[in-house]
Amino acid sequence: MLIGLVTVASVATSRYDESKESFHAPPPQLLRMVEAGLLGREAGRGFHAYGRG
Repeated sequence: MLIGLVTVASVATSRYDESKESFHAPPPQLLRMVEAGLLGREAGRGFHAYGRG
């Protein structure tokens, strides 16, 4: 099963907010990518460039 980058960022943020443990914090690059709309398969770009088709 695959999940989107928004979901990963949201879960990491929630875990960090609850625990205040730095290893639960979402990586800054992930947050920048989500903010830029690089959401993975749904946007066609993320950590990889996905081709149409």
